[in-house]
Amino acid sequence: MKRGSLIAPIAPKDREAMERDPFYKRCCLASPKCNGRIQWHHAATFAGKRVKERWAILPVCEWHHEHQAAFRAEQKRIILSRTPLTIIKEQYPTIIL
Repeated sequence: MKRGSLIAPIAPKDREAMERDPFYKRCCLASPKCNGRIQWHHAATFAGKRVKERWAILPVCEWHHEHQAAFRAEQKRIILSRTPLTIIKEQYPTIIL
């Protein structure tokens, strides 16, 4: 089975809003291991595709992006702290965080 592209483009209006938002300026998984530029990580999946909502995209440094699988619980905690669970469950009932 062929996998799809790992790139999930962010809508221009969301990209502009994220560029203005201070939350997206530094790694949300801040630790002594942080290293490299900030990358926007799609931390949620629904119906086999990355969720492109702003609440599901997290700013992480290059090191955390490369090792993101080890930090899934932390990513889930951050998403749930920023977004009401009712919004997530209404729009994406079978979401994988």
